[in-house]
Amino acid sequence: GPFVFDAAKFAWARQDLVLNRDRPADWVLIDEVGPLELRRQAGLEPAVSECLGNRLLLPHTRFVIAVRPSLRELLMARYDISADECAVCVLGSGYELCLQPSTLERRVNESLDGGLLGA
Repeated sequence: GPFVFDAAKFAWARQDLVLNRDRPADWVLIDEVGPLELRRQAGLEPAVSECLGNRLLLPHTRFVIAVRPSLRELLMARYDISADECAVCVLGSGYELCLQPSTLERRVNESLDGGLLGA
């Protein structure tokens, strides 16, 4: 059905991503990169592009991106994420988490199995 988006919330999220894109962080979580970003260049764009474009400068930062399975390939192509730097964890809600680096897959799966995100 039709979705209603709060422009102020998107503006806040974009600003937060851009202001912090060069700061080292343990984790950067983006929930979600979807049709707005990937097909319409709206929503969290262009901040997601800027943030992920800087990921190689932040080797210790782990990115977790929620994405619909049907959009994963487009997400990887759009942000130039190679298969070797990404692991996929499927959630029961029909979403996937694309993780970087791929060594995180085991940790996230253990956390999901342990109920960290609720089941």
